[in-house]
Amino acid sequence: MFNEKNLPKLILFTPIFFMALILFAATYIQIVDFNALYDEETEQLQHILLTKEEPQLTKKEIESFIKEKATNKKVTIEKIVVLSFIILIFMSLVAFVISKKMALLLNNYKHDIEKSKNELLDINLRLEEKIKSKTKKLEKFNEKLKKEIEKEVLKSRQKDSALFQQSKMAAIGEMLENIAHQWRQPLSTISTIASGMALKLEYNIFNQDEAKNELRHVVDTTKKLSSTIDYFQKYFSKSNVFEDFNLSDIIKSNLAFLETTMKTNHIDVVTNFKDDITIFGLKNEFAQALMNILNNAKDALIANIDVKYKRVICINLYKEKGKTIIDITDNAGGISEEIIDKIFDPYFTTKHKSQGVGIGLYMVQEIIVKHMKGSLNVQNTHFVLDGSDYKGAKFTIVLDVLEQSN
Repeated sequence: MFNEKNLPKLILFTPIFFMALILFAATYIQIVDFNALYDEETEQLQHILLTKEEPQLTKKEIESFIKEKATNKKVTIEKIVVLSFIILIFMSLVAFVISKKMALLLNNYKHDIEKSKNELLDINLRLEEKIKSKTKKLEKFNEKLKKEIEKEVLKSRQKDSALFQQSKMAAIGEMLENIAHQWRQPLSTISTIASGMALKLEYNIFNQDEAKNELRHVVDTTKKLSSTIDYFQKYFSKSNVFEDFNLSDIIKSNLAFLETTMKTNHIDVVTNFKDDITIFGLKNEFAQALMNILNNAKDALIANIDVKYKRVICINLYKEKGKTIIDITDNAGGISEEIIDKIFDPYFTTKHKSQGVGIGLYMVQEIIVKHMKGSLNVQNTHFVLDGSDYKGAKFTIVLDVLEQSN
């Protein structure tokens, strides 16, 4: 069976075998050719000598000549064989020397391969050790990084929680201001009715039927005040429950709560609800987000547009390409290009410290993006309303049309 050990022997004997085979064939061919030539010449010679009328040689001399010819033939053949054998020995020696040289080269080559193989194995072992060492270091680093990330995530959650609480407190302040606006007129009405009834009783001109109507008016007014309190409680109730709610109803409720404030500040609200859309999400948080945007629009109009000019907020609700879209646009002149990319940053504000801490729009974005899985964008825009051109900021809320709960 062939293996690496038999390779030098194979290299040594293979050419000798083939050379011997070739030499034997050549010798055989020469001997055959020589015999044929000798036989042909002998026949011709016999024919010439025997057919002549007066032979020059006797029969005995002819036989002696032919015998001498045969001896020469034998000597010639022996010379050919000896020469072939000498050539064979010489070629064998040459093949032996070449084979030895080749075997030496092969052994050197094999030695180099073994050396390279051992060096490569050594390199692989060193690499494996380095990889193991680096892997351990990487695992330790990953573990450390994981702990750092967990720590930062916890800090971020605590920060978000604090920001959200701060945002709620700021929103409560704005809500209390809105409630104050809402309550001034009803309380004034109740005070006027009570004062009138007391005056009539004092001057003894009290009329029972008129008193009943006035007291009924007082009851209706207190109901309105009570509904304001109910809305306030629902607005700030802590609920993480996802539910179905109608977007147009949420917008209308917010506008009803802001109605007095908007009228007091001479702000017209134009609504366009193309689609009646019900979505699935956090109802109260979404209501707070909308309230924040509306309050920002209101504050921008009060700060930038004189009361003698038209102040307007436009709200559009519609579906487009499988998305629910709410556009809230004002005509307060727009947002400076220098700060428009910063308005969603926490604690960024252009208001005086007494008016806010700059977390309103940040929390709005948190609610829309993280909790409602939507997007919130702002851009400056020009629009036409009742034939007049206006410039302002447009906030666009884009929500997926989520499946409603059963």
